[in-house]
Amino acid sequence: REVLALLRSLEWPGVEYNILRKNCCHWCVEFCRGLGVDAPPEWTLTLASEVAKFDDNVVEAVNSVTEAVDTARRRTTEFNEKVRETFETETHRLKGQAEETWSTLLAKVGELDHQVKTSVAAVAEDFHRQTADIQKAL
Repeated sequence: REVLALLRSLEWPGVEYNILRKNCCHWCVEFCRGLGVDAPPEWTLTLASEVAKFDDNVVEAVNSVTEAVDTARRRTTEFNEKVRETFETETHRLKGQAEETWSTLLAKVGELDHQVKTSVAAVAEDFHRQTADIQKAL
């Protein structure tokens, strides 16, 4: 009866089973402890224990790589945001500079237009005066 009660107390639900950390060898250790006898030889757990350590190292490596990828993504996003902000700032600055240059150019064109019209008017007036003088002389 005591052994049967011990067996019932050692029922491990299937969701708790883990081939590396809670398998039949681990169950035997618990069963022997419950019986008050020596556990099976340590080497019976060695393979699972070593593979579990290896598995832990793989999980740690995967987590480190995942963290590195996440950091790279975050830094890339930050870099892209800085590039975008710089691009927008420079675009705005250059647009303002281009508009200012265009305004200055239009003002100069207006000045040149006025000077040309004034010069043409003066030449035309001088031409008409000379033409009138020639006609009087004839």
